[in-house]
Amino acid sequence: MKKVLKFLLLFFVFLGVFATGILPVFCSELWSELTQKERQEYVDNCLKNIGSIQVPEISEKILEDEFGLSTNRDPNFKLHSQGITHINGANSTRTFTRYQPQGLYLMGTKSPVADVQVGYVINKDNYMLEFNKNGSFQFVTVRSDKTSEGIYFEKIYSKNLNLKSTIYYDYPYRVIFDSNNEVEKIFEYGQAYNIRGKKIKLKG
Repeated sequence: MKKVLKFLLLFFVFLGVFATGILPVFCSELWSELTQKERQEYVDNCLKNIGSIQVPEISEKILEDEFGLSTNRDPNFKLHSQGITHINGANSTRTFTRYQPQGLYLMGTKSPVADVQVGYVINKDNYMLEFNKNGSFQFVTVRSDKTSEGIYFEKIYSKNLNLKSTIYYDYPYRVIFDSNNEVEKIFEYGQAYNIRGKKIKLKG
């Protein structure tokens, strides 16, 4: 009898911990259901966190010292475009797009879809550099460390190191800011909204 009571006690403790973790997600209002004041307060808090969370710096010197990139052309692109790198602590990953010729049919079926390499990405620590297949530098993403709540953000810079956008991650939200810290869109469980809570239809 004592074993049964002990088991039931442990079960209810576990159930309580589990419910505490999931209820805020399932019981919280959706972005479209919040008031405009609540939405604005959340966005303001995002910007406050972005200003307080430490993010690695980016500069031409860092690109040269850490990645050997002194111009907008990768001197080792032939190697890197194969998914290989000798940069200490880094890895190179090829990037692809899916291509299917239009209007071509063979024996009553459409032409096969092919994966076509469009470039490659070099990752090292909190930096991600993206290049096209010819080794031309496209942009760099710098990622902050995660907080204890799992919050982090990414700053995306052009090849001239001008800030293009900031992406703030706070599950279930993903908030995209432009270079002036204005909200472009908010994703909640994959659905895009504007700051007023209206759904946005994405192209493609």
